[in-house]
Amino acid sequence: MLRLATMLNNASRFAEAEPPLRKALALNDSSWRGYFELTRTLIGQKRLAEAVGSAAKARDLKPDNPQTYLMLYNLHIQADDYASALRDADGYLKLVPSGLTADRVRRMREQVQKALQALQVAQTPPTPTPQNKGGASLSITLRLEDDFPFIGMVDFHVKGASGYERSGKRVAGAASAAFFSGLPPGSYLLEVAAPGFETARQNIEIGPEQTEASVTLTMKQEVSAKKDVSSTEAKSPRSRKSTVIPRDVDAVAPQVATNTPCSLLSVLQGAGQRAEQLVKSLQRFSASERVEHFKLTAAGMPGRAEVRSFDYVVLISQRPRGEFDLEEYRNGSVVGPQQFPAGIATEKLPVHALIFHPSVAPAFNFTCEGLGQWDGRPTWVVHFEQKEDQPNRFRNYIVGGTAYPVLLKGRAWIDAGTYQILRLESDLIKPVEEIHLVRDHVSIEYGLVQFRTDNQQLWLPRSAEVYVALGDDRFFRRHTFSDFRIFMTGTAQELRGPEESFCLSNTSKHDVVGVLSANPIPGTAGRQASVTITIPAEGTVCKTVGPGKDLNIPLESLGSATFAHTGPPGSVQGDAYLVKESTLDIIPDSSIPIVPNH
Repeated sequence: MLRLATMLNNASRFAEAEPPLRKALALNDSSWRGYFELTRTLIGQKRLAEAVGSAAKARDLKPDNPQTYLMLYNLHIQADDYASALRDADGYLKLVPSGLTADRVRRMREQVQKALQALQVAQTPPTPTPQNKGGASLSITLRLEDDFPFIGMVDFHVKGASGYERSGKRVAGAASAAFFSGLPPGSYLLEVAAPGFETARQNIEIGPEQTEASVTLTMKQEVSAKKDVSSTEAKSPRSRKSTVIPRDVDAVAPQVATNTPCSLLSVLQGAGQRAEQLVKSLQRFSASERVEHFKLTAAGMPGRAEVRSFDYVVLISQRPRGEFDLEEYRNGSVVGPQQFPAGIATEKLPVHALIFHPSVAPAFNFTCEGLGQWDGRPTWVVHFEQKEDQPNRFRNYIVGGTAYPVLLKGRAWIDAGTYQILRLESDLIKPVEEIHLVRDHVSIEYGLVQFRTDNQQLWLPRSAEVYVALGDDRFFRRHTFSDFRIFMTGTAQELRGPEESFCLSNTSKHDVVGVLSANPIPGTAGRQASVTITIPAEGTVCKTVGPGKDLNIPLESLGSATFAHTGPPGSVQGDAYLVKESTLDIIPDSSIPIVPNH
């Protein structure tokens, strides 16, 4: 039961994991692992108060497990229990006094210590709150200077002239900022404080007959914001006089504020919501992609650039168990390694931010290193490291037809006001000896894209840089995305596949297998072309048409197409994105033979 619950937790199926955990603990109440997994389940269901008790039991049963102390630390920070968080950090450092994680925990401890001291100095005897008999309600909404909603961590204070005071916090990611009720008539000062932003203040008056009031405050970044340049070594080569080899993400600690505690759970929750939005955004755009490839000398100096340009389209879908299926199309088809410089393809770079997606995040350990800056914006700096027993869903190397997975570690800069991921860097946890892969450093920057076709703004990958040391070969590569376009049909927005393709969408909860056949016009020189397809549950698969493509048939010879599949009627829908008109017949409940792709 415990193993089953662990698997369910890893798949973010927290509600399903709780019953077997409760049964396992009923049989063995002294299982520290059971309480550890129960804590993960409770955190996943946002039952944080219960999670504290469960984590404390796991710690008491196995006081030499450092991960429990980190879990308790994050829970106590979420509850603003800084004194307990200090004890948690001390417990971890006693077990793990040295190493990269210990250094990060030590820096976090210093931040919490200073915050606790400041809190103790500022504390004053509580002001009695009058008994509210009716009174007005007050709603406070927060915006950024660019008019985007502010959804970061905040503290609210409503202070009355008569000594009346109310305070509160807003759960990260909430749509509305705060709501106070029962305010008696009088003058009030509103104060809103958020890490990395100036304290917003506004005076309001509640009249004797007033029953409600609403205020919108603008959160402004602190004037002291400076660009964090601690990890910007890997830029496009500007000359042959400087090396472009980036440092390992753990070789230098980022600059962070020393007096601002970070609530890791809040940051992960907000970044997780943005990662879910990124999945939807990635399915709605095409772009121009420019690839610059530089072979490096032994000293790390770049040679002459090899440049490729592509029309880029990405289709992404998610299976019920959380796995992502991603298909990238360049110039209307799936591009093989031979069409990239040096015969090495770099794929799936834009999706690295999905590390924070709720269905993927359990495969990583996260540490919030503190409040930093990126490109003049306050950011939470979060370090991540993949668990060794978890598969890598984003990056592997395929050599000679064999896939070699890699374990990733890295760091992300997450906007403190919106939880958008602004930058992400990753490195190998360890080399892959079988293929002599020594380094694989990736850095990706995301930005706000304003579309001209309609008044929409999406956060999308703007650039990605890759440094690879593979055997005796080393290269630096930069992907730049521009000229973003949303898929449009008239005024209604919809996903559209690559040019000259058939796209098939599975609306059911189960995978569907089928054979897509392109039939020639009678009397032409073309021959029937077929391809066997597995469409993931609630996913979409596109296959391109033309010489040398998925369906190897001349476009001028194409007459019609059929897709015979194993699913029930209505489970598969098809679209043809062809310049020349062609029909696509869907045949359900078919017995699918094994057909070689040709």
